[in-house]
Amino acid sequence: MAGSKKEIELLLSFIDVKERIGSGDSRHIVEAELLYPRVGVASKTATMTQRLNSGALDVRGLPWYRRILFKENVEGRFAIKFRISRSLGQAAFNAAMRYIGSVLFGAVETTVDKHYGGVIGDVASAPFAYGKKQLAKTTSTEYIMEGGIDLDAAMLNGTMQIEVPLFAPADVFAPAGPHEKGTRPTPRKLLYKEGQLLGKASLTLNVIGD
Repeated sequence: MAGSKKEIELLLSFIDVKERIGSGDSRHIVEAELLYPRVGVASKTATMTQRLNSGALDVRGLPWYRRILFKENVEGRFAIKFRISRSLGQAAFNAAMRYIGSVLFGAVETTVDKHYGGVIGDVASAPFAYGKKQLAKTTSTEYIMEGGIDLDAAMLNGTMQIEVPLFAPADVFAPAGPHEKGTRPTPRKLLYKEGQLLGKASLTLNVIGD
C-alpha cells in the first residue's frame, strides 16, 4: 500500500558516541529531520540542545515533553535524518539558549537571561523547529555526525525502536589552535574521516493513529 498513512510520534531514546568523544560533559545541538513525510511537505525539522556525558545520553526515563521530536502524519515512503554538532563552548551554548528562549517566549534577550537556569534550563532539551539559517547565525553550528534511515508508513505498527547509525559527513578536524602573528599555523589534527562510523542514535516511534 504505497499510499498508506499513519499518525506517529517520534521520541529521542538515547545517543551513544562515547567511543568518539572524550570524558566529561559536552554540550551539543541535536537535530532530527523528517524528509518528505507526506505529499507536498519536503521536510520537518526539530532541534534541541543536549548534554552528553562522555559521549552518551539516555533520556528514556525523562518526561515525554523532554523527548518528543515530532508528532506528524506520514504517508508512503519517507526518511529520518539525525545530526549532532561539534561540542559547543559556553558562549555558543548561551547564545543558543537565548535564541530558543526568544522563540519560545517571544522574549527579549534580557528576559531570557533572567530565566536562564530556571525555566530555560528545563526547556532547553525540548525540541524547537526553528530555522537552520537562524540557528547558524546564532551559534555557527557545525554538524560533525549524521545519519539517516528510510521508512515506509505501510510497515509501521505499534511501538518501534529506530536505530540511526551516525557517520562523519566530511573529514572532521580539531579546531585550530592559537599561533603567534607571522608564524605558520600548526596543521590541524584529523579527528574523523569522511564516512567513518561514529556511533548511533536510538529513537522510539509510536504509531498513534491511521
